[in-house]
Amino acid sequence: MNFSTHKKKLIESIEIALSKDKSDMVNAFRLILRSANSLFKSNIFDFWLEQIEQIELTGIPMTRYGLEEAKNIVKSLKNDMPTNKNLEFSLLDICEFLFTYNKEDDLCDRQSQFHYYVDVSSGIVFKQSKSRILRPQIDTVKETSDIRIAKISELNPKQYELFK
Repeated sequence: MNFSTHKKKLIESIEIALSKDKSDMVNAFRLILRSANSLFKSNIFDFWLEQIEQIELTGIPMTRYGLEEAKNIVKSLKNDMPTNKNLEFSLLDICEFLFTYNKEDDLCDRQSQFHYYVDVSSGIVFKQSKSRILRPQIDTVKETSDIRIAKISELNPKQYELFK
């Protein structure tokens, strides 16, 4: 198989995974992320693999909004075969939308979506946008090794926002 075919199969796997229930979706993404690391000969997806392997399924704050956004990203990938880098970044975006708490109207000043994390050293829940804006501002967050996704129990989300 050529590289283009592998990329198409990866996109198809993501699309299929997004149609499953939460448990099956998370299990599918374990395989997808390992596959993507292998395909791109990188460890860029290790953070997301660690999150879904270390946090109990019931603690992962998957939202209905995040799932819809992930599906929209896949639609755009299917319409135009992405470059390798674009596919990598799109898969990272899909993971962030799927596995972090986020909601439609929670935007930073630059209109970028906030995603919720925890600073491991302080235990503080914060939200971060693609523009790297943090609320509240936390000085200790320097690397992804300093953070993890915020769990449902740390967030107090409305139940109707969550995908179960």
